Amino acid sequence: MDIDTSDPSVFLLRAFKYLIANQELMTIRKRAKVSARHAQESGRYLNKAPYGYINGKHTDGKMILQIDESKVFIIEKTTGII
Repeated sequence: MDIDTSDPSVFLLRAFKYLIANQELMTIRKRAKVSARHAQESGRYLNKAPYGYINGKHTDGKMILQIDESKVFIIEKTTGII
């Protein structure tokens, strides 16, 4: 494939393809952020559970956080929550 880089139409075509690809990248990033935020707001956690919690599954198969009963005392004592 021989592309003449000095041809203005080739330059414009490549620039347009880059703009479309960049826009798609931004759209994917936005969807990923919104999806992760929605999961957190509904009580689900996407990664390894933080200290004092364990990963569990809801009845519909989605991942949720559950309190690790063996560490409840430590969490209550250090944070005052739970």
